[in-house]
Amino acid sequence: MVSRYLEILLPILLFVSCRGLASMHWQSPARAAVSAQLVLALCLSALWVAPSVRAYSSSAQRTLGRIGDWLRKNTEADALVAIYDIGLVGYRSQRTILDRGGLVHPGINRLRDKVDDELILRPGLFLRFANPQWLVDRRDAPRALDAQTLGDFRLEAVLDGEVSKLGLTRPEPVSYTLYRLVPRPD
Repeated sequence: MVSRYLEILLPILLFVSCRGLASMHWQSPARAAVSAQLVLALCLSALWVAPSVRAYSSSAQRTLGRIGDWLRKNTEADALVAIYDIGLVGYRSQRTILDRGGLVHPGINRLRDKVDDELILRPGLFLRFANPQWLVDRRDAPRALDAQTLGDFRLEAVLDGEVSKLGLTRPEPVSYTLYRLVPRPD
């Protein structure tokens, strides 16, 4: 399970655990030990997980939400967008998504079993499955692929922004950039 999803589920799991604990009839030392673990988990959730979730959520809304809104307002309804993190951009853009992560695209998922994500992107291996007009890429720096080529296309940066972190295990900020895929002249 990816840590950012666990962050969202942890408070629910803690609540369910506390309810279950309250209904148990254990001997006092066992119940005390479990109670101490739950208190520790609640403190961890309140002091580390909740701030992380808030930071991710607000920066994702600002960056990925803005990219999705821009696509909805500035592209044709049948535009195809290639992106690794499909959720918010797909929802807000209301555009067809080519899932570079392979979550919903079986061909890309099989490709990911053979090569890593960078090899799928750099030579444009994902272009075997469709010809998107747009690419949203995630890097350490914004516009890192601007003016580079990808298969038969040149990448033209349109919009970028930063997401504060991708979860508890990936606390560094990342940049997302929206690129237009411009066909290269022959």
